[in-house]
Amino acid sequence: MQWIEIIHVRAFTEASKKDALAAARELTLSHKPERLSDAKLWIRSDLSTDISVILLWIEESPQRPYSQVGLQLAEEFSDFGWVTHSMWQDAIYPV
Repeated sequence: MQWIEIIHVRAFTEASKKDALAAARELTLSHKPERLSDAKLWIRSDLSTDISVILLWIEESPQRPYSQVGLQLAEEFSDFGWVTHSMWQDAIYPV
């Protein structure tokens, strides 16, 4: 089963955005957990201060709690702007 964890921040300023990107790179690339299949950083095309970190997890569990990496990112992002954090599951395997 695939799970996608999305951590989104709307940074207060361009400087905050740069700090948020640095934190995201540090946590997702240098401390990548073994169950994490992939991590992507996206910047919204029509609102340059919006950043989304998308974490792809592959697990057999029917329920997936937020990851430690995702929780850390959401906590760090709260210093730089407004944050949302959500888990999404593959629609092929409904709950």
